[in-house]
Amino acid sequence: FDNDGDLDISLTTRDGDGKTRLLENQTNDANYLMVRTLGPDSGGSNPGVIGTRVELFDASGSTLLARREVGVARGYGGSEPVWTHFGGVDPALTYIVRITWPGGAQMTSTVVPQNVSTTIGAQTVSQMLTIKQPGGIRVVNWRAVSPID
Repeated sequence: FDNDGDLDISLTTRDGDGKTRLLENQTNDANYLMVRTLGPDSGGSNPGVIGTRVELFDASGSTLLARREVGVARGYGGSEPVWTHFGGVDPALTYIVRITWPGGAQMTSTVVPQNVSTTIGAQTVSQMLTIKQPGGIRVVNWRAVSPID
């Protein structure tokens, strides 16, 4: 919600008053890295990144520390940002981020979390790495469907 590195929760209920509630995490913990992936047509809803896999490795690239998938929704009325969050990282250490785009192309980036930031509109978000899919090509996988499917 507030892009301060800790995860906040928004609750939408179907029963009762139907109001949405925001549970804002008040901890002050800078041990995180966020990775924002942009598709080739990175305006608007940015559909090019849905299904992107983001993996976090140690500095040598030999140990996988965490893996996230970019999605759009979780549960009833849920949504999530189109970026991934990795908690428990040391902001002063070096990490390798490996991106696997929809269609299978891969990219890697070396990052020290405390040294990166991303500006979205008028807000600068600390410890957020932005990676754009190169080439301006969006891969779409199609399959034939029979009328019975």
